[in-house]
Amino acid sequence: MMDRRAFLVFLGVGAAAAPPTVDAQQARKESRVGFLTLGARTPTFETLSEGLRDRGYVEGRNLRTESRFAQGKRDTLLVFARELATLKLDVIVTFGTPATVAMRDLTTTTPIVFIGIGDPIGSGFAASLAHPGGSMTGFSFVGPELAAKNLELLKQAAPHASRVAVLSPGDPTQPLARNVTAELERSAHLLGIMLQRLQVEGTLEQLESALAALAARRPEALLTLNDPLFFLHRKRILDSALQLRLPTMFQNQEYAREGGLMAYVPDVLEQSRHAAAYVDKILKGAKPGDLPVEQPTKFELVINLKTARAIGLTIPQSLLARADEVIQ
Repeated sequence: MMDRRAFLVFLGVGAAAAPPTVDAQQARKESRVGFLTLGARTPTFETLSEGLRDRGYVEGRNLRTESRFAQGKRDTLLVFARELATLKLDVIVTFGTPATVAMRDLTTTTPIVFIGIGDPIGSGFAASLAHPGGSMTGFSFVGPELAAKNLELLKQAAPHASRVAVLSPGDPTQPLARNVTAELERSAHLLGIMLQRLQVEGTLEQLESALAALAARRPEALLTLNDPLFFLHRKRILDSALQLRLPTMFQNQEYAREGGLMAYVPDVLEQSRHAAAYVDKILKGAKPGDLPVEQPTKFELVINLKTARAIGLTIPQSLLARADEVIQ
């Protein structure tokens, strides 16, 4: 009969010789995750990275990342997308519609988690929100409806505005652009507004031409839709609007914090935190097509009263009461 000391030794040897658990195997495996955006490195990316670290993914230990920031250059975006498509990544996270389109056209097998997509169904990224199918899932930006709400809030802030310029990005024939245009026109009709569309398809030269047209047309307000090129050159847009004393509405909080009148936008940082959970699930075996596309549940309204005073505009108290952030 084996005595107690020998039995304990036997147990120790057996435990040491036992195969590692599934969790231990997964911990040692290096996961390869790519990131692609038309824009620059932003807090959205940092929040996603923090979310992965919180779930045990450490760069250089069990995680290798390939990050590509195109700095608003669409030609560069395509080059970066081709690079990522050849790297045999486990998951690719795309920020915005242009980056998502670029990756979708290059791979149908690598799982993709998208963030900030205006119309995932209309753009062909998901069959439905509940069951996207295929190799893609992620988080919607609510593009068409958001643009209409932006216009409505801008009209509340500046009731006198009957001519509103809209700074629009990208190819106007794309599904999302068409849907946003249709929703804006519907909203403008109800509000008694005439829209002046200024299209910028992707270059700084086109943006400068649009801003020159803005000065020539003399609208009574400006709505700027979301785009990495616009964000990179936001100071140029803000300076032009302030010089013309235009009430402005943007789809990123930083515009309002840096001198724009207003911004109304979903909480994209919250989406980035949730995106880290989706990446984790996919790395552990979940299929993207089985993970529902999530829509934003939290929106933020930022109003800059300093800018309102500078352009001689009084913001209604009813609108100020709705603001999540008021800049004095």
